[in-house]
Amino acid sequence: MGSSQAIMPSAQAVELALVEGDLSQLTAEQRIAYLKQVCESVGLNPLTKPFEYVRLNGKLVLYARKDATDQLRRVHNVSIIIANRERVDDAYIVTARATMPDGRCDESTGVVTLGGLKGDNLANALMKCETKAKRRVTLSICGLGLLDETELETVPGAQIVPTPTIVEAVPRPQLAAAPPPPVVVAPTRLEQQLTKSIEATQEVKAQTEDYMSSILNAPTLSVLDDLVKKFVGLPEEVRKPLRAAFTARQKYLMQNRSKRPAAPKQPVAEREPGQDG
Repeated sequence: MGSSQAIMPSAQAVELALVEGDLSQLTAEQRIAYLKQVCESVGLNPLTKPFEYVRLNGKLVLYARKDATDQLRRVHNVSIIIANRERVDDAYIVTARATMPDGRCDESTGVVTLGGLKGDNLANALMKCETKAKRRVTLSICGLGLLDETELETVPGAQIVPTPTIVEAVPRPQLAAAPPPPVVVAPTRLEQQLTKSIEATQEVKAQTEDYMSSILNAPTLSVLDDLVKKFVGLPEEVRKPLRAAFTARQKYLMQNRSKRPAAPKQPVAEREPGQDG
């Protein structure tokens, strides 16, 4: 009884974790329970440390490492192709399309700024953009609304926080005569709340991907302006890639509008002789 009460989080800590994704108020045991719950929900092995912590704007949140996206593609048989590559001014945009065995599809984009890059630096930036698009679409189609590690370097003030190994929280095999070590189990109520948090995050991720696709395919500036009003209330880490895509699409539409040729004049039909005016 006393052990269960010791790991019970406060109402404020649960609210921060579920509503804002802030894990800073949870204890080490509660964060491990959260990590295991996320891993189990998508079929990942928590012992490989697929996720780590990052501190953003004073919040402690999870981000996905390369191990996470690699495992997700293998476990869920995710097939990925590059649907589009384009350069808009200094922005290089890659669109990756993922397909599941049941036929479900999803698309995500990766955007990098090329600027004056040349040689190996330019080649690395192009490959990085493709990697970013593949990892983002993998997280999206598997229902994980988390940052990928390729996105962290573009987020101001992001600080990676060491993640405790899950192995320490797993009971080690003991001799038959030795008593089993105590197992720390998260409260059922907390597990249910964490599950609801994951589902809510999936909805936000799906909505964000819809916004991104709509922005990159907006036919006119007026349609683009209407779209940008819809994601004002989204979190900053979600709005940032949307703003980059908005700026790139805005420049593209403005340039095309200025280069659009004037419509040809229609020829005037000649009247036959003898016809009345």
